[in-house]
Amino acid sequence: LKEIERNIDLSIFHIKNRKKTKNNKKNRTDYDIKQETFRKQEKFRRTVLATKAIVSQKLYKIYSNSLEKYFNDKWKLSRAQVYRFLDCAKIIEVCIFFF
Repeated sequence: LKEIERNIDLSIFHIKNRKKTKNNKKNRTDYDIKQETFRKQEKFRRTVLATKAIVSQKLYKIYSNSLEKYFNDKWKLSRAQVYRFLDCAKIIEVCIFFF
């Protein structure tokens, strides 16, 4: 469970408010923007698939009797958000075959 939990990165929910200045735009290349986007997508993918693994293998039962309590206590995620992640996992698993 701990190994799978290491893949969960809740920073994917935190959107930083950056001041968009002309200098900030000039300093960032298309390559930099693509790399940053790829890193964020990879964090999201790992988090979603780790959530799916915890639920499908019922690893949450090590700490709690209920899925909702485990994710709320450990990650501050609602039951609805967990199920949204599970929906995303289905899509990610299908899309893997296209890339």
